[in-house]
Amino acid sequence: MTKTNQFQQLWDKGEREEAVKQLAAYLQHNEHDLPAYLQLSTYLTALKDFPQAEELLQRALSVFPNDASLRYNLGTLYYVAQDYTKAIPIFQELVQNEQMADAQYMLGEIYFRQKQYQLALAFALTAQQADPTAIDANQLCGAIWMSMGNFAEAAQYYRNVLDQAPENVQANFQYGLTQFAQRQPAEKYFNFVQKQAPDYFKQQKQQLTDIERFLDATKDDHQDE
Repeated sequence: MTKTNQFQQLWDKGEREEAVKQLAAYLQHNEHDLPAYLQLSTYLTALKDFPQAEELLQRALSVFPNDASLRYNLGTLYYVAQDYTKAIPIFQELVQNEQMADAQYMLGEIYFRQKQYQLALAFALTAQQADPTAIDANQLCGAIWMSMGNFAEAAQYYRNVLDQAPENVQANFQYGLTQFAQRQPAEKYFNFVQKQAPDYFKQQKQQLTDIERFLDATKDDHQDE
């Protein structure tokens, strides 16, 4: 068993602080172990200990200058911390120099959060085309198309997710929304989500209400004509 696997076992058992403590101690004596830097930075980011994660990654980059994986983790740290002005140039550089599909995806996520939908879509589609079966990229494309009001396009990407993961709760709900918005049968998708994840269904139900209002308004507009 490798050292990184030992730390991962602690993390998976819920002993997260101990995993971080042991991994940090290990790195003090093994400063050229790149996977260990990546692993610890991921843990610290997950724990939202952003200052420690940033300090660690900057130290790692002094040992492995411009390593793409370290740069990606640094960009992800800034993304999670919602410091998009620092995250964007890192991912842009990775796209330009490394043609990294994951960086394309992250730029899509950032621009989506900033409601720059056209820009978000360009990056999300590129990431999805690099791996048409990627669940996260397909979900992002679907979400962007939904936000732009294009339910037919969104449906295609959520359908891609369901082809890979039929029990994906989020994809079932969102695909159901696309069908409902197009006045197609959607009940089985909502019923599945309500049964499998009732709390999630309650949290997301407002989206269904919003689309109902949109459809009612559209119907009224047509009647007025």
